[in-house]
Amino acid sequence: MAVMAGLGLTGILLVGVAPVGAAPGDLDTTFSTDGKVTTDIGTTDAGRAVAIQADGKIVVAGFAQISGNYEFAVVRYGTDGTLDSSFSSDGIATVDVSSGQDFAYALAIQTDGMIVVGGATGVGGANTEFGLIRLTSSGILDTGFSADGKIEFGVGVGDDVLTGLAIASDGDIVAVGYGSNGSNFDFAVARLTSAGVLDTAFDTDGKVLVAIGAGADYGHAVSIASDGDIVVAGVAHNGSDDDVAVVRLTSAGALDTAFDSDGKVTVAIGSGNDLGRAVAIATDGDILVAGTSHNGTNEDMAVVRLTSAGALDTAFDSDGKATVAVGSGDDEARGIALLADGGIVIAGESSNGSNDDVAVVRLTSTGALDTTFSTDGKAAVAVGSGADVGHAVVVTSAWKVVVAGTAAGGDDDVVVVVVDGTAPPVAPTSLLGAAGTARVDLSWTAPSVTGGSAVTGYRIEYSTDSGSSWTVATASTGTTATTYAAVGLSSGTVHQFRVSAVTAVGTGAPSATATATPLATPGAPTGLTATAGPNQVTLAWTAPTVVGGSAISGYRIEYAADGGISWGDLAASTGSTSTGYSIAGLLNGFPYHFRISALNQQGTGPASTVAWATPDRLPAMPTAVTGTFGDRQAVITWSPPAANGGTAITGYLVVWSGSIALGHVSGWASLTPATTSYTAVGLTNGASYTFTVAGVNAGGTGTASGAVVVRPSATTTTTTTPTTVAPTTTAAPATTTVPAATAVPVVTTTTVAPPTTAAPATTRPPATPTGTTVAPTTSSAIPATTTAAPSATTATPLSPALGMVPPRPVYIG
Repeated sequence: MAVMAGLGLTGILLVGVAPVGAAPGDLDTTFSTDGKVTTDIGTTDAGRAVAIQADGKIVVAGFAQISGNYEFAVVRYGTDGTLDSSFSSDGIATVDVSSGQDFAYALAIQTDGMIVVGGATGVGGANTEFGLIRLTSSGILDTGFSADGKIEFGVGVGDDVLTGLAIASDGDIVAVGYGSNGSNFDFAVARLTSAGVLDTAFDTDGKVLVAIGAGADYGHAVSIASDGDIVVAGVAHNGSDDDVAVVRLTSAGALDTAFDSDGKVTVAIGSGNDLGRAVAIATDGDILVAGTSHNGTNEDMAVVRLTSAGALDTAFDSDGKATVAVGSGDDEARGIALLADGGIVIAGESSNGSNDDVAVVRLTSTGALDTTFSTDGKAAVAVGSGADVGHAVVVTSAWKVVVAGTAAGGDDDVVVVVVDGTAPPVAPTSLLGAAGTARVDLSWTAPSVTGGSAVTGYRIEYSTDSGSSWTVATASTGTTATTYAAVGLSSGTVHQFRVSAVTAVGTGAPSATATATPLATPGAPTGLTATAGPNQVTLAWTAPTVVGGSAISGYRIEYAADGGISWGDLAASTGSTSTGYSIAGLLNGFPYHFRISALNQQGTGPASTVAWATPDRLPAMPTAVTGTFGDRQAVITWSPPAANGGTAITGYLVVWSGSIALGHVSGWASLTPATTSYTAVGLTNGASYTFTVAGVNAGGTGTASGAVVVRPSATTTTTTTPTTVAPTTTAAPATTTVPAATAVPVVTTTTVAPPTTAAPATTRPPATPTGTTVAPTTSSAIPATTTAAPSATTATPLSPALGMVPPRPVYIG
């Protein structure tokens, strides 16, 4: 087995769907009609590495013998297997890198589409060196890479061979292989910037040699871990035979001592030589190495699985090691790719008894043969008339397995073989969501294509941020039923849902989304205000921003007449979406507290903050009312009421009556608020006149004062017959009606009988609440109620003592 026959490629995983009717492991007839393509470049040609571009085109790197000299060769195919003429005019680019022989063994495609190819250059000369080129997507050398698109350099003191490439997350290029230490070979690792310059931040000079065993050690493949560590797989000599070897370096080029304490692991599989040829890192961080193990008679394909700490993963085939015999003779694995469900694809060659065929094997994540692939997990493909070898494998976006290698016939040619792989199912359709309380009931139609494997369940996901992020409700329902109840959801929040089918292969593409809002009671109304008027309060508020997934059907109105300690319903539901409400039949001068809750089909939401208001009350009686008289006149004076009723005094009403010889006379005058006296003229001397004074505010006319009796008399000796003259008055407003001194103020709405529970005639609220305790908002203090003590000689209107529960108000709007 030639030392240079190495592969450093990790398969690329993309998600897709196999064609309807395609059996996993069958040759893909959409690729060159029979699933196989050979390309003759020069005299002797070989494909050693493969990668898939973002557009699905297949790129193969290797070498070709042209006029007796080996050169790097790169071939690009369309998805149908035809040569891509947009690449180097005919789909083939060859590059003479050095003055000696050049063999390309590795390939990587940058995120910008640039193609990096590496291998051994100057073979047959003084020293074999690491050699790299970079091509543009059109197949020409990129002069932005090492000035001319090519670079050669030594790593050790003698021959160095590059066998693997990877692109780091920062764009650096990591090249691995083996280099001479002067006596034998060690693992060789180099790191270059994206400009094609050795990165001196990597072990000071961009290069490092790592000795592992007692003899020659050969690095063959590289993969970069999620933490930036560089994982290299290959072969180490233990003094008797060869073992699989894995080295883990930090991004700075130092051995990672967290990996098996010294950064190095060797694994013996069989009784003879064991080789690692390809490496891949699983999503859980495990490291998988594919290669060959001698079973005592011949070679078998082999896979080793290590944890990220370097221990054998015993969940993989019980001991972390699995071997597979494909044909009747030697079988070797040279490439590896991982599937979304954790499955493993390895490719290489298998002896058919006469020569070798390209071989593809698929294992489950636990190391067992996946019998959904080619019935037994193994497929062998004869291409040419001689030995056919698969050197690299990758899985496409359509879950097709692409193997690149060499086919032997009249001479050796580059070969590409494509077989169908078992794919995840297509997306379910017709997803619907029906909202319930804190839940959504989903239903859908099963996928029309399952990808060759039976559906075992469905993955349910939801998003509450318009699809920016997704939460897994269940990774698999574990049933083929096409319904699911998503419970425990945030009510009133818009949810998007998607469903994917699950098979043994993996999880398929998600369905189109369905949107539903789990139902809930509405949020609390906001901005509640209470505006007082005579015997009434008008409420206004803003509807809640969260309606709970179903329309608001009305509002609950509650009130408290004891400072917010106990609450009663004014309306269990207004039955309207109106955000205004008027209450009549209230007692003027008495503070009322209110709160509002919204209703929908789920029930009643939380209450708003509390608002309070005091309906306008009437002024107390004026004080210090006196009367003096003169000739045919009387002067009445007074002091303003001790309490104005909560609103400003707008004037005074003076009412008089008298009895004279010609009959009874009466009159009244409406005065301005600044006036505190009234002069009645044209009176009859000797007659008796009675005067009362009452304050007026927005609530109406207040309590009249006690009566003042005056008897005008002449101040001269002249006697005249008095003439009955009405006192000079100011016209009263048309809307003002003189109330009886003891009358209860008239309201325009029905007053409901007071509650049956007698309110205590105290100045404190009832001791036992009858509803939910809600403290009033701190910014709304209960206004002090000042009630002037009535005169003992005058009647007072009917009013409750402070703290008495007033009659239940009535909704009038």
